[in-house]
Amino acid sequence: MSTRALRAGFSLAEALVVTALVGVLTTVVGHLLISEFKFCTMASERLGLEREQELLRESLRQDILASASAGLTFEPNSLGLALQPVEDITFEGTAIYSDKRLNVYLFDSNLKRLERRSWQTTPPITLKNPPARLNASDWNLVRAATPQRRIGWSMLVSFRVRSEAASLDLVSQRLWFDCKWQDKKGVQQLSYCFFTRQNP
Repeated sequence: MSTRALRAGFSLAEALVVTALVGVLTTVVGHLLISEFKFCTMASERLGLEREQELLRESLRQDILASASAGLTFEPNSLGLALQPVEDITFEGTAIYSDKRLNVYLFDSNLKRLERRSWQTTPPITLKNPPARLNASDWNLVRAATPQRRIGWSMLVSFRVRSEAASLDLVSQRLWFDCKWQDKKGVQQLSYCFFTRQNP
């Protein structure tokens, strides 16, 4: 074999060195891509969590603004809230409550899921004007009935409703919603505070 032919090819040692370098570079690039993928996945989950938090906060805010304290009822275990919206205000300033619309937030502690259930035309219970607080049988009907609309939050570990009032039968001006959210980065505790419209 001519010297020129030998110079044109790789020696065995050179081929081994090149193979080792390619292997090291492939491993390094692979680790970088895997860590970048994990980072992007965690960032995406955190954005999903923040989106759920904002959606819940805005949903609660709008429902509380559409009602007044007389139209709010706490679920007995403080795991939910029913809201009967105000339909109109009389010239004297008295609230007229809807007898067709009902919005309910219910937390299922076994499934770790909060749902907002709403009925716009045919609620499962008879709504009165002025409103009456929901009793235990009303809550059972609301839990069992199929809502016309349903929104769910699945990243909640716990959810609790509370107010300054001494009894669950009363609703004070300030309402708190204590939420524990969880994703792969860990648990995050948030409390939302809203002011209810007081009855004229």
